[in-house]
Amino acid sequence: MKYFIWVCFFSLMSYACKQPPQSNKTMDIENKKWFLVELNGKAFTNSQGEDKKVFLKFNKEIQKIEGFAGCNSFSGVYKLEDSKVSLSEMIATEAYCEEIMPQERAFFKALAEMKTLSTSKDGKKLSLVAENKIILATLKSE
Repeated sequence: MKYFIWVCFFSLMSYACKQPPQSNKTMDIENKKWFLVELNGKAFTNSQGEDKKVFLKFNKEIQKIEGFAGCNSFSGVYKLEDSKVSLSEMIATEAYCEEIMPQERAFFKALAEMKTLSTSKDGKKLSLVAENKIILATLKSE
């Protein structure tokens, strides 16, 4: 009988010491403006002023991505499953801004090549990650 009590005691103790399973919490990226701070491994500085910041926003209610790439506004449909993201039906305005176009093309290329998203531990930085795990762009919420 003593043996049985000890087995039960240790069984309960080992069960009580187990870590609870981690929840598969979805990233909290939707309905926030994310401003570009790094593009292709280089710090990004906005030379156009505060009202022309490059940003994107994932609108959860209508499953649309929208933003501004430096010269043109863009939007499209997104699908987010865990950290995997896909974009479709992307459209953009067609203004031409000679000085900004190389940066804008690089940003649009990053959007086209991203396969997953990752966030910093504090949730204030969002990285667009390519299939080969290279970080294409980093954005910051304000």
